[in-house]
Amino acid sequence: MEVFLKAVEGIVRLRGSLLAGRLSSACAHPQAESDKTLRRILSYAKNTEFGRTHRFAWVLGASSHKALMRRWNEAVPPSSYSDIEALVERHKNGEGDLLIPGHPLMYATTSGTTGKPKWLPVSRRYARSVYGCMTWIWGWEMMRAGARIFRGKLFYSVGAAVEGYAPDGTPCGSVSGYTRKRIPSFVDRFYAFPPCVDEITDPEARYYTMMRCALVRKLSLIATANPSTVERLIEVAHKYYDELLSDIQHGTLSYKLKIDPGVRSQLEFRPEPARAFELRGKSSPAEWWPELQILCTWKSGNTALSAQRLKPAFPESMIHQEVGYFASECRFGLCMDGSDTTVPFPHMHFYEFVDEADLDSPRPEFLTLAQLQDGHRYCPYITTISGLYRYNMNDLVEVCGLFGKTPRIRFVQKINGIVSITGEKLSEQQFSQAVLDLRPQMPFFIGFADVQAGRYEFFFEDPHAAAVAQGIDSRLCKLNMEYAAKRSSGRLGAPKGVRLPEGSAQRYRAHLVAQGRRDAQFKWILLQQNDVELEFFRNLCASGR
Repeated sequence: MEVFLKAVEGIVRLRGSLLAGRLSSACAHPQAESDKTLRRILSYAKNTEFGRTHRFAWVLGASSHKALMRRWNEAVPPSSYSDIEALVERHKNGEGDLLIPGHPLMYATTSGTTGKPKWLPVSRRYARSVYGCMTWIWGWEMMRAGARIFRGKLFYSVGAAVEGYAPDGTPCGSVSGYTRKRIPSFVDRFYAFPPCVDEITDPEARYYTMMRCALVRKLSLIATANPSTVERLIEVAHKYYDELLSDIQHGTLSYKLKIDPGVRSQLEFRPEPARAFELRGKSSPAEWWPELQILCTWKSGNTALSAQRLKPAFPESMIHQEVGYFASECRFGLCMDGSDTTVPFPHMHFYEFVDEADLDSPRPEFLTLAQLQDGHRYCPYITTISGLYRYNMNDLVEVCGLFGKTPRIRFVQKINGIVSITGEKLSEQQFSQAVLDLRPQMPFFIGFADVQAGRYEFFFEDPHAAAVAQGIDSRLCKLNMEYAAKRSSGRLGAPKGVRLPEGSAQRYRAHLVAQGRRDAQFKWILLQQNDVELEFFRNLCASGR
């Protein structure tokens, strides 16, 4: 077994280091590499309907960087999903050569923050070259940080690879789930549970089953995008701990759970009474998995509070690694060298950025990677080999130093996480920071702009919500001078603090999942201007449950 483990580690180190070397080489020359990448994408898609309509062949005829950018700007306007939706629908109904050559391998359905889910085409070349390479570098980077990830089982929570099908039969689902199902067999044997567990549609049953599988294992890695998922897994374990121990003792999986018989038939367990006895009286991941090497989740943006809350529950020696900035639209990059910042892939995607100060301009200036300035914030636009061209990510990111000569970035918030009632432009980040300063262990909170009342309505899972709102108000005045000016002049009323009933986060999550959000990579906005969602929380508080 030891020989096999060393062989697996050697393969990951070798393949990962080679691909990481290619990334480092690209990051040493971001401008030249970006130009090559754009030309490669245009050459790949020039004969598609989109490529012909937007004159990709003409853009490729540019003889210099300046000419290339000038033609690119002239031929291809910035876009959002609504701009490509008609072509996506035609792809879904069987037409080829529209956004990408041929047909998509699958569609990534977003975990979207607004509206109905988007169907984002994923080309075979994208799945192979981006996600395939990324997985090797990720594993190599964890091992380089000192985590011996193959000395235990890997707990990797992703969305289902197949959640449905387009009219032409092409599957839709989670790209991370698709990648998980195509992990090499010699690595797949290390996973704590089989891919079929990700296909369990009932969230409570899925989390229970994950913990049923994981509690009997020696874990070395836990990886899932949102730390709130880890919090929920721990809550489910606490809620059903006696049932879990009974299942472990007898080698069963509770029939109370809503699990499809086809999935249940793929799960095999054996009685483990000794492990059940060992787990009695233990209540935290540090006790369940004392040899856990690494936890990989988001730690920035609106996930920072969840990430901080998790820390005391895990082994002190464990590494908590930032997963990095990514979304269904684009695997933007990876965190390298133990940093919490994301290194973009200049040899895989073409990136453009609009400075935060230029966001409201009718004709903003688009910048390339090499033009970004440290400490500045930008909205990224991406062009990929999966049919997205100058696609607005609608995110705000901040440049934090360099990797080679390529800017490292950190996610700050969604662009629509900025709310303004009377010109104060209060950001989700400022609101979250104010809560963190006042109540670092706040279980759950969310805020809304009540434009009609001319004030904010803040909801806190705290018995002293009104007092908390006053404290938040004071801190926001220090964090946002426009907020302070509007409050002092009376143009903005004092915020209202409302106490949330216990478990509100789970109820809200279930509410949004029922509307079509993906549970496995769940994201929510903690500061909104949305009367429908505001009413949901008012009703939740009024019912007291």
